[in-house]
Amino acid sequence: MNITIIKKYFKAIVAAALTAATISACDKAPANGEEEGGFDSSISIVGSKVVSVDSKAGTFEITYSVTGPAAERTVELIPDCDWMSDAEDSGQEQAPESKSVEAPVAEGTVVVSFMENDTESSRAGKVSLHVEGAKPVSVSVIQKANPDYVVNSQISFTVDTQDATETSVFFTVAPNESETYYYYGFFPAKDFDAFSDPAEFVKSTVSDMKTYADKYETETGKKFDLKSRLFKGYRSTTQSNLDPATDYCLVAFDLTLGWKYSGKVASCRFRTQTVPPSSSAFKITYDQQKGILGVEPTELASGWFAIGLTPLEVWKELKAPSAMVENYVENSSYVSAYSVADGYRGLPLYSYSDIEDGVDYVAFAFLYNNSKVSEIAWLEFRYVKP
Repeated sequence: MNITIIKKYFKAIVAAALTAATISACDKAPANGEEEGGFDSSISIVGSKVVSVDSKAGTFEITYSVTGPAAERTVELIPDCDWMSDAEDSGQEQAPESKSVEAPVAEGTVVVSFMENDTESSRAGKVSLHVEGAKPVSVSVIQKANPDYVVNSQISFTVDTQDATETSVFFTVAPNESETYYYYGFFPAKDFDAFSDPAEFVKSTVSDMKTYADKYETETGKKFDLKSRLFKGYRSTTQSNLDPATDYCLVAFDLTLGWKYSGKVASCRFRTQTVPPSSSAFKITYDQQKGILGVEPTELASGWFAIGLTPLEVWKELKAPSAMVENYVENSSYVSAYSVADGYRGLPLYSYSDIEDGVDYVAFAFLYNNSKVSEIAWLEFRYVKP
């Protein structure tokens, strides 16, 4: 063996010796009261380490056990995601219960709160329990997908309308199940017919709704409440404030809270009635010089009648005499009725405390027998103070 080889061999021996010495120096025996790895205690989960929670917001509890000196220390809960948080730590309110002098044991409970999952997918996260002197432990949390954000491809609807008046219609919307959100609306038939494919009509309508929602949030700084504009289950009621003599389509389609949809549509066509002319059962006059409103029943009237007065602006907003009278009756605590047999009624307009000079009004009269309305007559005029 030459001298160069001997030198290399000697260096290898020295290096090996130094490595062994280093390992030996680091590998000390645990100190008194200290476990291997620098931990003097342990913490464990009592129960399952996997928790499944609903998509709605809520809370759940984690029970833990701490053994060793850490039994008297504070346990901290740390989630790894922003949809969970520590609601409270009820375990720290109790004094630790020692099981033995050598190894005290304490049990406690932490309460974890979680936010609503507003998505169509499930999600997972972890919450870890930390206490000084013990290796952390964790619980896996799986939150279910929110069904209100999941498109239901099996949804279908039956829609129907009946008893259309000048401004209203009775309608029903009947989905094949009651847990899916849907939207319905009354659209001019010409707007619905502009799309050859009803699914394209849905796409356009949802796009318009989303644009409106975004604008609302930008201008008000508030979140648009889509849920309040959607429905679940069977619906049967009357739609008001329609335009007279107009072709409409009642349209229903599914829509999730995340603005998604299957594209399935149900529709039903109907036409509102034409506003009839003023009834000949009454002759209504306005004497500007005297400020007197006169109502005289004719031979076509019988029983009892009532008289009303409203600004022309309100009359036009309600779109039809029948809607005006219906609104008048519903919002009157008592409807004053006069006998047709008594004939002419002259009403001094100055007796109306809220009447205004130079404003356009509509006076109307109608038969009111057994709480039923018929034979509506009206007169438009501008009030001029006498």
